[in-house]
Parts: sequence; C-alpha cells; structure tokens
Amino acid sequence: MSEILTSWFMFPELTHGPFLAINLSNRKSGSKNHNDNLMARDKTGNWDIPAAGRKDGLKGKTVVLFYSTPQQSSRVYVGTINAHRIAGKTEHKPPRNRYELTAKDGWELVAETSSNFSEFFAGFRMSANPTVVWMDAQNYVPEPDRAADAENYEPLPVPPGISYMAWVALRENHRVFVKNVIRVWGRKCALTGIEAPFLIHAAHIVPWSVAKGEEKTTEHNGLMLCAHLHALFDGYQISFDDEGFLLLSSNISIGVRNLVLATRHTRLRIKPSLKQRGFLERHRLGTDGETKWVKS
Repeated sequence: MSEILTSWFMFPELTHGPFLAINLSNRKSGSKNHNDNLMARDKTGNWDIPAAGRKDGLKGKTVVLFYSTPQQSSRVYVGTINAHRIAGKTEHKPPRNRYELTAKDGWELVAETSSNFSEFFAGFRMSANPTVVWMDAQNYVPEPDRAADAENYEPLPVPPGISYMAWVALRENHRVFVKNVIRVWGRKCALTGIEAPFLIHAAHIVPWSVAKGEEKTTEHNGLMLCAHLHALFDGYQISFDDEGFLLLSSNISIGVRNLVLATRHTRLRIKPSLKQRGFLERHRLGTDGETKWVKS
C-alpha cells in the first residue's frame, strides 16, 4: 500500500478521470462476505451504472472501491475494468442492466482512511448516500480563484435542492503543489502546529490564478494553514512578514482578530526561506498596496 491518503486528489490516477467510484458499505456481515468473495476473484457487482458510464463504455476505465466496515478504518482499492457482464436488472421502469465488473490486474490497496465515502471524495457534489458515482472531467465546473477575482465570482445558476456532480477545484498538477508543501511543513498548520487532516489546507501565497509557471507548484509559494486561517489569508486579512511573524490587516474585525490570536501563536513554525519571502512580499501587496499591516 502507498502512503496513507485522506482525499481522492492525493492519488494521481484519480485526478485524470473519468473513473467509477463505488461505495461498499458492508453494514451487514452477509454483504461483507459477498464483497470479499467477489474481490478475491478480482470482481465487484452487481451495479446499476450511471448514464455517463453506460454511454462512454466501461472497459479500460478506472474503478475505485471504497470498502468500509463499521467501527473500522475504510480501505480504498483501485483497479482497471477489463470485462463486465450483465448480472441482473434494476427495479426501475423500464428496468436497467446491473453489471458485474472484473478488474484487469486485481484490486490495488491505495489508502486507509477514517473518513467516509463522501468525505474522501470531497470536492464532488453528490447525494447524501451515494453508491455508484461516475467521476467525469466533462462534469468539472471550475470556480474562479476567489482571492484574485472575488468581485467577478458568481455562483452557478442551479435550481434549489438539486444535486449534481462537479469537480469543484481540480487544477492540473495541484497534487504536486500539495506534496511539495507537505514535504516542508508536514501535515500540520504552519502557524498553530495543529494536525487535523480535514482541517489543514495547502494554501498558495500568491494565488494560483496569478502565479506563473513553476510558481504554481513550488513549495516556496505555499503554507499549510488551518481552514479559517487559509480563508483569512486568501482574503488578505492576515499575512506574514519576512521573519514569519503574523500580520493583521488594519481593517480586521475585533471578533476575527480574537479568533486568530486565540491560540497565541504569532510566528510561523519555520522561518520563511529567501524565495518564500519574495512570495510573502507579493502577498502583502496583493490588494494593490492598500492594506495596512499591523504586527499581532
């Protein structure tokens, strides 16, 4: 098995879709035995395949099996569909085919995680309890970088109460950036030192939409930050000086200021590198030099 992964975007093969994600919940022992027997024969089934999968065909496509058992860590397996056969019919009117899928080279265990199916595939919009989901780049709906283009951001016109699949923030080679930043900072917040997989983000100093070429993926243009600090950093409410000391915007509200300072951490855990200082300087000037920075 590779390193422990916490999200789909950390596994390179999954960032290039399309792939079929199947949630094997195994809530009952009978289900677990059935799925174990199928997986031992490099198979899984029988599944009602989403329309996009039926249209595009299944052979050669990637399949992700999210194998969960109550009170245990979930396991994520990946395989490539070599063959499929009709295993039955759905109860729809008219009924649709249900398929049994065969993996070409078996199932590769790529991750163990404490997250559930929906958490692991965060970034896709889906129903509350999906079973078989077709992840297709054609459904990718890129959102603008709000830090650089907040005034022009408009949410997509979607009727209320509608669920649809979309890749919300997929960026080519973003995974390279994440790995580079983790290599420097680990999986802990660069300021607070907190380690929480679903709370800590790899944040660009100079936004992705503004950065050029290698600036998009270099570790010098990144910090691991808690989610709320990431949002404030992107919104130019906080920054850091060349020595790594926390800076607050002069127009930050009292309540937010108190939240930022609640942990009493006011300096980055690692002093910024020479190259990183250049990115931090650009961040401090990111609002056309209008923001006044005050040391915390």
